[in-house]
Amino acid sequence: MQTKPSRQSRPVNAPVVLGGECDHHGAHAVGGILMGYRSEVCGVLGVDNHDPEKFKELIGKIKLIGEEFLNQLGEGEVGWRNGVFMFHVEEWKWYPDNSVVIAWDAIWEMAAGMEGVSGIFIRIGEELEDNVMDYIGEDAYKLEDYACISRRIVFDDSVLGTKTTEEVQA
Repeated sequence: MQTKPSRQSRPVNAPVVLGGECDHHGAHAVGGILMGYRSEVCGVLGVDNHDPEKFKELIGKIKLIGEEFLNQLGEGEVGWRNGVFMFHVEEWKWYPDNSVVIAWDAIWEMAAGMEGVSGIFIRIGEELEDNVMDYIGEDAYKLEDYACISRRIVFDDSVLGTKTTEEVQA
């Protein structure tokens, strides 16, 4: 008998805010316009061993529980096939009291209670240290092929390859 998948949080390379709550839910003034804190968010749910009957059950429950959530997603922001459901959004206000977030949380909790279902939830906030990565199920690590946090350095490469010691005259 399998046990109910447990909700787990795993820190990523930067300091992590666990449990999906953010230290900073304030607003920023940008160009005189007040804007809310926004996040990039991705959720992946998969059935273990790509079981087609379990997948039909999962998608049916997602459609039933998360109708409002699914209706808020645009073309290219949500999809499912071959045992995997996934959504990805950028620049979303991901507040705990937002109805879309409440609907996703209901989907996540439903999936956590299903035997043979695993998942990954990732949220990257505007602040460098505001990263959340949650896992459910025994095979969640297998879903990292679909979504994970990647760190990279972005830089101006116009200096690379140049070895000039000439001084600039003022």
